[in-house]
Amino acid sequence: MRIREIVEKLEAIEQCSNGEALELTTNLIDELIQFDLKMNKFFQNVNAEEQILKFLMEEGIENGLIGKA
Repeated sequence: MRIREIVEKLEAIEQCSNGEALELTTNLIDELIQFDLKMNKFFQNVNAEEQILKFLMEEGIENGLIGKA
């Protein structure tokens, strides 16, 4: 499933939501769109294995995955 499809389904849920659920759904949609844009930009510029490794390390550190390991 692509991010676009996930966003479309979340938008349908968002229309039926209110209160905290609406806010959480809206925030999740925004985060997914930002992530998708970031990934598109990244893969347009990737031309070396080293850049991929660096990106994965930075994402892991930013999201705490490497710090937990």
